Amino acid sequence: MWKDVMDKMGLIGFIAYILLLVGGIGWGFIGLFEFNILRIFDGLARLVYLAIGASAGYLIYMMFVKKKAE
Repeated sequence: MWKDVMDKMGLIGFIAYILLLVGGIGWGFIGLFEFNILRIFDGLARLVYLAIGASAGYLIYMMFVKKKAE
């Protein structure tokens, strides 16, 4: 399954996909348990949030670029 995703999206798209999954799980913990997992990694939280946001932006961009190419 992961190989299929990676073949379609490339390495950067695959990394972006994984980061968005991690972000979604993090938001799930906040919604269900009112617990922010990134508190454990206090200094890295901002960097992780930036990486997840950049990943979302990249995948949105690729969604529109691929749509125009078809």
